[in-house]
Amino acid sequence: MVRIAAIDRGYGHTKVVTDGNLHCFPSVVGEAQYSLEDRKMMTVKGKWLVGEDALDNSLIKRHSRRSELADSPSSQVLIEAALNLVPGECYVVSGLPVDMYGAQKGKLETLLLGYKEKVRSVKIVPQPYAGLMDFLLDEEGKIKDEEVARQPILGVDIGTGTLGLLGLFGMKPIQGKSRSVHLGSETALQAVAKIMGGLTVCEVDREIREGRIKADGALYQLAEAVIEEVMSLRYGWKKIFCFGGGADLLKEWIPAEWEKGDQVTVARGMWKIGKRQWAKSELS
Repeated sequence: MVRIAAIDRGYGHTKVVTDGNLHCFPSVVGEAQYSLEDRKMMTVKGKWLVGEDALDNSLIKRHSRRSELADSPSSQVLIEAALNLVPGECYVVSGLPVDMYGAQKGKLETLLLGYKEKVRSVKIVPQPYAGLMDFLLDEEGKIKDEEVARQPILGVDIGTGTLGLLGLFGMKPIQGKSRSVHLGSETALQAVAKIMGGLTVCEVDREIREGRIKADGALYQLAEAVIEEVMSLRYGWKKIFCFGGGADLLKEWIPAEWEKGDQVTVARGMWKIGKRQWAKSELS
């Protein structure tokens, strides 16, 4: 059986969704300092530690700069780690921030299609578009509510590296109503990391999510900046949908009328796009 695999290679976390399965791990790569034989860790090629294992066991931790999400060496390791979580052959849906979509779409397609024995076909979409599809489509990739799908709606994707905004009208992007802004959760996390000293942004993110660090002041300021940016994109939106890893961190201060997703909304939307893209006959 050929599966649909959604791979959301985010700046902060990589999310993988297949039929009934979800994986989420920090987008961090580190070189092992010892033999990996007989150790149950997330590895690539027996050399690279990935995700939590890299955070906890590598002296030098790497994650790509925003400008290299599609083709850096660490991205290649993260993509391979994600594909290793998918059993058998697959059709892959992945994505990029709005401002990188045109320039890096081809590079990401080439990287994924390089795994010829694993990947049959690839579709690349803007990440905020995929997030909106999680709200609009059901598990079979069919539209859940035709009335909402026809309306002007806005997706607010608060990632680690960027704030992605994308407007749809009749499920089609609205010209001039999409953009990426360097206003992701990293903006607040870096300030906290500087105060803590010695922690990476990914480590601070983990400490906050697990309740060991409080950073309400920095997160509140970031939420205010995000709301201001969203309000500047005027169009008469009928609904605003908010999602992404940063949305989890800022949920206390996000307007109540915004419909809220979570850290894996984009990946689930990618999976639903795949269900809509490839007919059941192709998946047998």
